[in-house]
Amino acid sequence: MPDWLSAILSEYMDAEKVRRAKGLRESWIDLFREAQYDGKVPHGFNPAEATRKPVSKVKRRRLTLDEWKAIYGAADKHYLRAAMLLALITGQRSGDIVNMKFSDIKHDRLHVVQSKTGAKIAIPLDLKCAEINMTLREVVSMCRDRTLSRYLVHYDKNVARIKAGDPVTVHSIGRTFAGVRDKVGITAEDNRELPTFYEQRSLSGRLYKEHGIDVQMLWGHKTAKMSELYLDDRSDEWQVIAL
Repeated sequence: MPDWLSAILSEYMDAEKVRRAKGLRESWIDLFREAQYDGKVPHGFNPAEATRKPVSKVKRRRLTLDEWKAIYGAADKHYLRAAMLLALITGQRSGDIVNMKFSDIKHDRLHVVQSKTGAKIAIPLDLKCAEINMTLREVVSMCRDRTLSRYLVHYDKNVARIKAGDPVTVHSIGRTFAGVRDKVGITAEDNRELPTFYEQRSLSGRLYKEHGIDVQMLWGHKTAKMSELYLDDRSDEWQVIAL
């Protein structure tokens, strides 16, 4: 029986429907467990567990520090440079970066409520990325330009319907980043996709790990105990990043 179950999963994997294959395998495992409880099949009989667990293949290659520097050096948009610095130094997702406000800075820390996980991260302004010799405080200072805005990452000029000071969208940052990346000649390798803006999160983590920074806390990844805390909407507790 595992042979034909594996064959079905292989069809989904070949079609690059990894999530569907994972869900199907989990459903089969649960089905056979229920059958065991009901006495429909012998105890311990679960051929779905003998199938290979579907694993997503990494298609997008990592961004290197040298490539990051090349893109940053060629970026001519103020908002892209600000977003890239925030991405590298804070390690946060693009959706959280575009939502960062000056009012989120309290007690010498930048407070981020991650939109994906709900994790509350308090990042010290003295957090420094040694590889580019810049602190978060210096980046925030750079974001305080002549344009009046609530947002750290904002447009500095009026363009069509966009007004100076308006927040920049995730799509705009990703598209602009990709344009500069292509301009500086970064190419794909080993049939993998080109690194996107998101890959700065991984680069940030790799750099901080070498310096002993708690990457798990900075990224907002949770243990089971932390998950219970974040499920409580009334919680005001923050995960404070230590230097």
